[in-house]
Amino acid sequence: MRIGFLVGPPEIVAEIDKVRLPYNLNSVSQMAAGFYLDHEARFIAQTEEIVRERAGLWDALRKTAGVHPWPTDANFIFFTCDRDINQVYAALVKRGVLVKKFDASGNAPPAIRVTVGRREENEAFLKALRAGVTTLGA
Repeated sequence: MRIGFLVGPPEIVAEIDKVRLPYNLNSVSQMAAGFYLDHEARFIAQTEEIVRERAGLWDALRKTAGVHPWPTDANFIFFTCDRDINQVYAALVKRGVLVKKFDASGNAPPAIRVTVGRREENEAFLKALRAGVTTLGA
């Protein structure tokens, strides 16, 4: 769900309002926006936690032999591996870790996308990844 709003000089907002569709925000979106405004501090804290966890997870991936994370500003990280991506993916799934595998497409190499989670989830993922990569051999 996306909810947007416009902030600007009143004369510009008034002109834009002339072409706005009536009822352009449904009641569910209105309720969600209200909920956000009522709990804004918590949403900001969660966002800050995700940013911290993402930095730690990215750095840990970077330090993992044979793993190459891509720069990101999202709540997930793409990474490639020196090992066969299908084998790495299978090793993660075997250890109960669900990630998204992307086959090669265009100029993009095969990769795995992991969602940034809570600290304990990220640590469990890293443990499974390292164990999986290790069992694939040298």
